[in-house]
Amino acid sequence: MGMKSAELFNNLGLCCYYAQQFDMAMNSFESALELAEDDIMADIWYNISHVALGLGDMSLSYQVSFHCQPKLLKVFPFSA
Repeated sequence: MGMKSAELFNNLGLCCYYAQQFDMAMNSFESALELAEDDIMADIWYNISHVALGLGDMSLSYQVSFHCQPKLLKVFPFSA
């Protein structure tokens, strides 16, 4: 078919996550980010954060959560 879109890779990433194919999920989200326009970018970052939380990677989840809102880092400093 050869069809590529950010929405497709985003949904594929979620399917892979729920099928416990974590590496493939992250690769799909990376592909989604490369193709994404501004209107879906937040959804992709949210899903990456969700996967990071599910994997117990609090550092990645924190980085992703504040990716689009760096001003919040001053308000909520990270303490390990």
